[in-house]
Amino acid sequence: MKKTIAILLVLVIGMVGVFAATIDNTLTVGATIAPVNLMGVYTLGTPAPSSNATAWQPNFSYATSITSDTTVEVATLHTRSNNRGGYSVTMTAKPLSSTTGEEGNTVTTYLGYKIEAFENNTSAGSSTVASYQSGNGNAATIINVAPFTTAIVTESRDLSVTIADIYSAPAGVYSGDIIFGFTAN
Repeated sequence: MKKTIAILLVLVIGMVGVFAATIDNTLTVGATIAPVNLMGVYTLGTPAPSSNATAWQPNFSYATSITSDTTVEVATLHTRSNNRGGYSVTMTAKPLSSTTGEEGNTVTTYLGYKIEAFENNTSAGSSTVASYQSGNGNAATIINVAPFTTAIVTESRDLSVTIADIYSAPAGVYSGDIIFGFTAN
């Protein structure tokens, strides 16, 4: 009987070693953060929208006519991105033009101007179209955000227009577009 108890004790001690083994398991947790690259032109002085993408409007038109050769503040450009490589924004003036006449006998007149972007009252760049120019003006980089590792970045620029030749231009209703190009680095 003592031999049986001894054998049972050896078996129990041996079995404890078999069942006491530790097992490591790994749980891998991941997250995918969607890119955020937003840009919008707003009424001058409007603060940047919240991070909600639906709050960013795609287009804005400056409805008030410019009637003097002085610089007129017209709008604010806001950008927002979480692209860690940074981003840049260019601004290109397309010509102001006015078309008069009837079908088959129309005349298009171009009016020169300068669009300028400001960061805290300091010029961040400008694009100019000459009065004779039917093509686009120069492209100017107005925002250049270096790579970053922190939170989402918001940059804004106030925009102003100067039409130097307004007093010598032929009569007409002139309109033109300013193109903003967003590039994620």
